[in-house]
Amino acid sequence: MTGQRGRRHLPTADEELVDLAHAFGEQKLSVVVNTALAEHVERLGRLATLRHLLDRWEAQAGPVPPEVQADAAAAFDEAEDGPGMAAG
Repeated sequence: MTGQRGRRHLPTADEELVDLAHAFGEQKLSVVVNTALAEHVERLGRLATLRHLLDRWEAQAGPVPPEVQADAAAAFDEAEDGPGMAAG
């Protein structure tokens, strides 16, 4: 889909972000926007797939006990705060 001509839209962009994109050498803002949108849509698809898997596993195995949920949430929080992960 990338590289194909599509409908024209006029998204509102934060001027500071536009200036940064230009400062990093990106002159074609439409390429930046299209790439970001494609990556976002891909993430949405992965999240939908994960939700489907989790729902299926919960239907098979039953709900996750609250203490296991708390342990998992703490592990994710720790991983997000660790090196190499951007806080969110």
